[in-house]
Amino acid sequence: RQARVRQEAAEAALMAERAAMLAALQASRAARQQAAASQKSAHYAYSRAFHATLEAESARDLAEARSTISSAKEQSETQKLIAKAEALSARAEEAKRAAEKRRAEALEARKNAALTVASE
Repeated sequence: RQARVRQEAAEAALMAERAAMLAALQASRAARQQAAASQKSAHYAYSRAFHATLEAESARDLAEARSTISSAKEQSETQKLIAKAEALSARAEEAKRAAEKRRAEALEARKNAALTVASE
């Protein structure tokens, strides 16, 4: 009878050991699954942050490009206005020279007329 009790105790201990091993295996499996899920979640968060950073950089680059284009247009407009002003200035100078030439011709004609009148 003692041998039987010992055998039952040994079987119970073996079953308890198996149950403990099974529980440890299940806990290990659950921990691995949770770690994998956490890793996946962390990777997803990193990926989203990375893409958000790229989008922010793209938006900044786009704003900078628009600013550069705007500045170039303003500079182009300024250069056009300067060229127009220079052309107008050149025309004014030409008109001034032409007026001086006509004035000199008129003075010469008056002088010649006065000489003609004086000689008659």
